[in-house]
Amino acid sequence: MLKKHSLLSALALMAAFGAANAQDGEPVEKRFYFVGGGNFTEGDKERGAEFTSGFNVGIGKRLTRRFALELKAAFKNFDADSTDRPDGDPNRPLNADTKSLSLDLFYHLGGYSKWDPYVVLGAGYSDYEARSVDNAGNPITGDIDFFTAEIGVGVRNEFTERGSAIRLDVRYRREDASSASGDFDGADDSGDFPDFDDLVINFDFVVPLGARQVDAVDRPNPDNLLDRRFYLVPSVQYSRPDGNRFGDDNFGYALAFGRNYSDNA
Repeated sequence: MLKKHSLLSALALMAAFGAANAQDGEPVEKRFYFVGGGNFTEGDKERGAEFTSGFNVGIGKRLTRRFALELKAAFKNFDADSTDRPDGDPNRPLNADTKSLSLDLFYHLGGYSKWDPYVVLGAGYSDYEARSVDNAGNPITGDIDFFTAEIGVGVRNEFTERGSAIRLDVRYRREDASSASGDFDGADDSGDFPDFDDLVINFDFVVPLGARQVDAVDRPNPDNLLDRRFYLVPSVQYSRPDGNRFGDDNFGYALAFGRNYSDNA
């Protein structure tokens, strides 16, 4: 429960910080855009499944120069691998066809040469059609629903004059079981199903829909207008140690201190 509250608090804090620092009066790209690409997931041991890949489709819109909102669906399959199961429990889901829908908020940090780094926060829902075996080796099936939350960082590169771009990000993804049905023990209350902590990599193509529609504002930024104030950066961390540490995955906290020396440094 503490992990869940810590993650949600971090998402709310970053969204509030980004909103407070959004810059008004800058050029805004008004078009909607289409997103299509692939994903790769490194699941935690509780899944009892190998790494998996899938594909993404979605639609989004740039709200301001800094913020974009995106609705995205993802599809993937987790294949069974008994060597990955943490305790050999035969009632654990072994493989699953998954479908998820999420609403993502992007905060773009601004162009650095051709590259535009960003922070992304997401929340949504996942549906698992899972398959396993019981103690006697008989097949059992079920459907498990999860609430999801994501936090990640990435970079975007616009490679055509029309505005098409490629995008790569890495996200920590938390999935909390909400309900279940089918043949699994405890399906009525989903009590037998663990929550999942995964690492997800997304690679997407971004294709604008329609012609460019920009509110352009002439706003020069000479060096004497550069914000040279010092700043503090509180942050939350999530660590996944390797087997040599003899430790569990957990959250931590950090505080950074910095200052801008130019537009890009």
